Amino acid sequence: MAGQARILSQADIKISFRFSETAVIRHLFALGIYSGLRIGETIVIKQSYACTTSSSVKNALKVIRKKTRQTLYPDIPIHPKLRDQLLKYR
Repeated sequence: MAGQARILSQADIKISFRFSETAVIRHLFALGIYSGLRIGETIVIKQSYACTTSSSVKNALKVIRKKTRQTLYPDIPIHPKLRDQLLKYR
């Protein structure tokens, strides 16, 4: 049914990665599907939220929502596939 949200299959995810035009789009997509964040929340993520100063990937992602007051989400565990994407993007 048109206009209805649905869960992406593994094939859909692979196709989306394959046809992403740039690395930035691929990584934003990975952040969204592997963290459960919306696109507006993924575009404001800073490198320091996911990576350490030695350029390794943290075990959890800390995200702050910018609204009337700053809300800190609980730590979001970093999925192994997202970790691979972040290491490629570094």
